[in-house]
Order: sequence, then structure tokens, then C-alpha cells
Amino acid sequence: VVSNTIVESHWLELIDAAGEAAHLANPPTEAQNALRTTLVPNLLDIARRNFNQRAPSVAIFELGKCFSAGQADSLPAENLHLAALWAGSVSASPWHSDAREVDFFDLKGLLEILIGKGDLHFTQATCPGCRPGHAAHIILNDVPLGWLGQASADLSAAFDLERQVHIFEIRFDALAKHWHGQEHSFSALPKFPPIERDLAIVVREEIATAELIAAMRESVPHLVESIEVFDLYQGDQIDQGHKSLAFAIRLRDPKRTLQDNQADTAIASMLKSLEVNFEAHLR
Repeated sequence: VVSNTIVESHWLELIDAAGEAAHLANPPTEAQNALRTTLVPNLLDIARRNFNQRAPSVAIFELGKCFSAGQADSLPAENLHLAALWAGSVSASPWHSDAREVDFFDLKGLLEILIGKGDLHFTQATCPGCRPGHAAHIILNDVPLGWLGQASADLSAAFDLERQVHIFEIRFDALAKHWHGQEHSFSALPKFPPIERDLAIVVREEIATAELIAAMRESVPHLVESIEVFDLYQGDQIDQGHKSLAFAIRLRDPKRTLQDNQADTAIASMLKSLEVNFEAHLR
């Protein structure tokens, strides 16, 4: 999408982004009087308009300029941001899978695909306008890139959004620099079949999922092809202050056919690592 760089200052106040805003001497309207410092309110407003037209889902992004006020005698600084919003149904049709709402991990997965190779990790964060416990800082090659999170109930209500809304916003200059210095390589298609296993654990709720996945990968680095979260549960039968996470794990030996007993040993190593490092236990 392409949206207006002049926004209502009230929008910026909703996400604590008005402090560095440059205000216009002759705004088009009394309310629409500031240059945006973030793309988020624009995306929320566009999502509202689409849901009002009964769209089943909204998946949009914008690459655009944001501004921050400079000195009294200088023009505002310009920065290129990339932001995306995803809300509503994952798919318009339940033909291939059960209908469900977009969640945090759907947008996180898209962001990982967008960024590509690199030392990408996420750290738990408290971001203005995000639901507590559902936001993360994005770190790429030890450089802060942006943030990712679910819009808080108050922020969603301010834009008349009744569904869960997930957003990320990143500095495009840092992403472009990463892409520019990236070397591309290709590998042959695997010759040997994978083995897939599911692993469900219970762990303290403050432990980041990324830390758990990193520990599992490190325990058997030569066999892990992918680890994905497919379920998060808190409630009955789970101790207070804890959460249940279920992982879909794909193992593959690049040199020979992986045997069931080898896969079992690998899963046991992962579980042992989680027990030692995070006091996790099998659900």
C-alpha cells in the first residue's frame, strides 16, 4: 500500500511515537497536522477500512518514509521503514487446512523468509501499542532491526478493530545493507528421506521460544533440518506461570538414510538439553 505521510498527531500518541514528530505550520486539517514517525497507524487505518468492507483477512505492507524532527533551523530527518500487518483468517478457504486466525508465529515466519540468511534472533520486548508478552525486538547480525508484535486491545479498539492484529516494523536501510552483503549459495536436493517427530514440552512462560529452538538445534546440529512451533497452550492441566509448546521437528542425515533409533536418540538429546538449560519437561 501507499499511504499519506501526513497523519493525525493523535495516532502517533496512541503508540508513544509523537515525541519526535515534526508538526506542520499549515496542516491540511486541524487534526492531520504531523509527519509520521512510524507506518503503523496508517496500516491500522487501512485494515479498519478493509474489515468494514467485510474482508475476511487483511495482509498488507508499506515501504515508505518516516520523519523525525531535527533542530529548529533544519528540515526533519527522513528514514525508510518497512512495515507489515496481517490480521483475520490465514486463508480465505479452509480447503487445505482448518480455518484459523493469524497468529504471532505466522507473521514471524514471513519475516524470517523475507530477511533470508543471517544471524536473526528475537528477544522479548515491551513495545508501546503491543499486547504485553506478545512483542519482540528483531536483531539481525547483532544490529537492532525493528520490532514485531500483536497490537494491544486499546490500540485495536482505537481503530475499531475487533480481530487480532499482528505487525512488524523494521529499518529498511539496515535490511538493504544486509541483503547487499549477502553471498548466495546453492545446495543439491537431498538424496535421503527425512524423519519427522513432534515434541511437546512444558516450560516457564517467560522463556523465549527462540531460545528453546536454538538449544534444540545445538544439541544435534548435524541432523536438524527444521523446527517449527505448531501449538502454544496455557490453561487447565498446565501449572500457573508455565506454558506448553509443541514443536514439529524434521531430521535428515545428508549422507545416509536416517534410522528411527537415530531419530529417537536425537529427540532424547534435545529433551535433555531443554531439561538442563530451561527446567523443561515432557508434556
